[in-house]
Amino acid sequence: MSVQDLNLTVSGLYELLSEVKSLKNQGTVVHRLPNEILRLIFKHLVSRREAYSGYELHAYRGRKTGVDTGTILRLTHVCRRWRDLLLGCPSFWARTGCFFAEGTRTYLERSGSAPLSLALSDDDPNAEDILAKHGWRLKRLDLAISEGSDFPSLLPTISPWPSSLECLTIYAERRRSTDGPRRPSSLQFSPPSLGLKALALVPAPYWLPSNHFPALTHLTLDGGSEMRLPTVKSLLTLLMNSPALQFIHISAVDLDAKDDTIPQSTPTIALNQLRFLVFVSCEVETFDLLNYLSIPRHACLRVHDAEVQDSGRLRVPSLPLMEDLEELEIATEGAKLHVVATDGRSRGFWLQGCAEESVSWKPWICDTLPATIPLSSITSLRVYLGDDLAILPTVLSHMPKLSELWVSFPYSHPDPDESNHMPLKPSAGADAPADVVNQSLAYEAQGCLNLRHIHLEVVLHFQRILAVYTSEDDGGAAFADMCPPILVRIMATRAKAGLPVSLLTVQPVVSAENVYSRQSALALRPLIGRAFVPVEQYVEELTVHPVFVSWDRTTRIFEMKSLWNIDGAEEYWDLHVYEMPKYDLPCP
Repeated sequence: MSVQDLNLTVSGLYELLSEVKSLKNQGTVVHRLPNEILRLIFKHLVSRREAYSGYELHAYRGRKTGVDTGTILRLTHVCRRWRDLLLGCPSFWARTGCFFAEGTRTYLERSGSAPLSLALSDDDPNAEDILAKHGWRLKRLDLAISEGSDFPSLLPTISPWPSSLECLTIYAERRRSTDGPRRPSSLQFSPPSLGLKALALVPAPYWLPSNHFPALTHLTLDGGSEMRLPTVKSLLTLLMNSPALQFIHISAVDLDAKDDTIPQSTPTIALNQLRFLVFVSCEVETFDLLNYLSIPRHACLRVHDAEVQDSGRLRVPSLPLMEDLEELEIATEGAKLHVVATDGRSRGFWLQGCAEESVSWKPWICDTLPATIPLSSITSLRVYLGDDLAILPTVLSHMPKLSELWVSFPYSHPDPDESNHMPLKPSAGADAPADVVNQSLAYEAQGCLNLRHIHLEVVLHFQRILAVYTSEDDGGAAFADMCPPILVRIMATRAKAGLPVSLLTVQPVVSAENVYSRQSALALRPLIGRAFVPVEQYVEELTVHPVFVSWDRTTRIFEMKSLWNIDGAEEYWDLHVYEMPKYDLPCP
């Protein structure tokens, strides 16, 4: 056999082997799936949010732009059928960036005329050419502008401006500088009216667009840690030109007291479709913007991590969304403040802040809070006031409709005697916050006539908690001051007046580091229950819950409601984990 014949034979055998493998693969389960199902699977894999950097606003701080190209390329190499299916779906190739010239060109060719999502940087060598040729079909543009760029020079390359463009993200890296000429605070894209639905400036550059955005629903402005927001006039103009806004997210912004004064003649801006307004890590002066916004009653306002130098300067105007709220949470300790008020269903006000130094929030809670939120409609109050627990009567005086009161407080005790492992009995000087709580509750016999449920979360602070008490008297004495005589008198007075408390519940909480075992914690329940026996006859139901062993020192009476995770808020960008709605509560 000649060499030529041998080569022909080998070639034929390879073809035969390929056909046999193809027939064999067709019998596997995955190859029995119809093309429609495979396309859905491919779409799920290729279109993952995490595969496209534009959704992660914080990724731009690391100058990371582009997409994950590995998944789709690996899928095309599985078999001929999968490759043909992928090549036949232009939308699978319509998310790209300037990772390398040949690869970008391949993606753009395979995407056909499908709406395009691009993650680009102005220092990418092919960016200008890509925008000039394919800008007409842009659906999303995530553009990073390098430091020192005075103007987003790539944007004029898009001509005409695509009507299909829904989302524009601009990361303009720039450090604040007082040198050089003053730059303009506004800039207009061409044409004057744009159909954008989402606009993010992270951080907001030295200008804000002055275009009309009649369809804009999502606006994100990040001031950045080293710069201030452009003048308030430009910001108010942007809001006025965006009447359809539903979600506004403003972070790391402070206003220049000299240049950013809001004129008193500024007209009120109606944002009738607004659903969610968020301020994150903003100085308190930024909240003055709320005086010039007309926000609908059904909206939510979240002020997260407010930077407070003086608690007296923390003022948020009373808004329609704060009317007729029914549930209120207040927690303070040291420099931290937590206030959340909701209607329990769809709207509310959230304020979390931290002062630069440890301060008393007493003046703010007693004076500013009632002037901000009408407390007369509150029916449920959950409170932890730390060292300011004695102001509870003042808070209750504003709540004639209160029916539920949840109080969390620390209960400390003299350290046990190390020599005989016996807990000492309370002394006259023992710290008894429980007594303070009960004295505060004395007011409710006169003012809170609707109060039916009192819940006491008692956070036990012992250096050691022992499981066994040698005598019944020792056990009873250990927690006697948790239910002082004044509480018994209050409950008796209400019962005689025909206004008994329907339910009194006690939830003991202990840190896991303070117990030897779960059994040692469980052994505390009957001892605590024995302390509350005197009050049992004056309430319709008394419940002492099993001791809860806490591993993270988180109070249990505060629970974030689902209404703060609003559908649609992250449609175009993912929130950084730091900016997500989550409780950062002071702990007893």
